[in-house]
Amino acid sequence: MAMQPTTGRIVDQTAIVTGAGSGIGRATATRLALEGARVIATDMSAERLLALARSGAILPSDGGWAAI
Repeated sequence: MAMQPTTGRIVDQTAIVTGAGSGIGRATATRLALEGARVIATDMSAERLLALARSGAILPSDGGWAAI
């Protein structure tokens, strides 16, 4: 199921997401970026973070951005 943008209540807010390479952390980072937050994604696995970055899941065209 594709996630739909919501109210954008966190536009221009910064979120630090730990464990962003998989599971709940990845879903959280993706959702926050979709809502327009600046996401700082961290994970113990560089490979999982690279996979997340390459997927484009946390860099939507609606203004969200991420630092990995």
